[in-house]
Amino acid sequence: MDIPAVFDRFNRTPVEERPDVHVNFMGSRTRRGFEAPLSHVESMPLEVRNGMMSSGRDAVYSPCGTLPRIPGEDFFEWIDVLEAVDAAGEDFNMVELGAGYGRWLVNAAQAVRRHKGGRIRNVWLCGLEASPERAAWMDTHFRDNGLDPAEHMLLACAAGADGRDLILPRAGIPELGYGEQPLSFEMEGALPDNVGVIDVTHEDGRVESFYRIRSLTLPEIVGDRIIDLIDIDVQGHEVNVLKPFPEVLRRQVRRLHIGTHAHWIEAELIALLTGLGFVPQRLMTVYQVNETPWGPLHCLDGIQSWVNPALTPT
Repeated sequence: MDIPAVFDRFNRTPVEERPDVHVNFMGSRTRRGFEAPLSHVESMPLEVRNGMMSSGRDAVYSPCGTLPRIPGEDFFEWIDVLEAVDAAGEDFNMVELGAGYGRWLVNAAQAVRRHKGGRIRNVWLCGLEASPERAAWMDTHFRDNGLDPAEHMLLACAAGADGRDLILPRAGIPELGYGEQPLSFEMEGALPDNVGVIDVTHEDGRVESFYRIRSLTLPEIVGDRIIDLIDIDVQGHEVNVLKPFPEVLRRQVRRLHIGTHAHWIEAELIALLTGLGFVPQRLMTVYQVNETPWGPLHCLDGIQSWVNPALTPT
């Protein structure tokens, strides 16, 4: 099976492994300290953890060095990012929810620079990351790649359904804490009202740390913009973030790339998005081997890729 033609519409260069940074085939530079290998996590299937970093980045590439591993979860995310850039006009707007250090935002910005069409003039990137440490890394990652954070919207907060604060466990080691899930709202009443770090001491002397973090709704995030791509990895809150705002999705969002975390979530998203007229490009199920045109792929997160034909010609 040939690779999608969209990859050839960008100037790709061989991956570089330097002592302090990794440089991918689109030129994005990533500091080593932002992530850690998952090869030691024995609870994960070997074919999943082999080469995967804690951020979800696949550290294994195709033999040519200018393409992601095929098939791989990153491969399908790259397709969505590159197709979004390739289809954009003079403006390119992207939102990443659960952004970590802003990996896919920077990948998209580098793709804009390397697009052989070269027609995009204005780029606006929005990243929401609940962990304050990783949100600070997002600023650094932008600067490391020649982007001014002040020209974009990079926030230490979460996406939510109604603007309520969320409670998040505080990871002792931020580079290993990707995948933290917000706690239920019942925890709110048991914790102080201040936004920031909250330490709770139990009767047995154990201390647990939490963040109380702000949340924004999709309309607050998007404003009046047309969004070329929303990339979502919010650890089980996908439906909460999207379902309350069908008109924003219908009228303002061209593409979605969603990492899914449960079968019921996948079913609800399919019902929601097909009902809004979105067309699925790829639907891969979480925690199982999915057949693809390039061979089987064992997915840690499910993958849903959607296009809105009302805003994007298919």
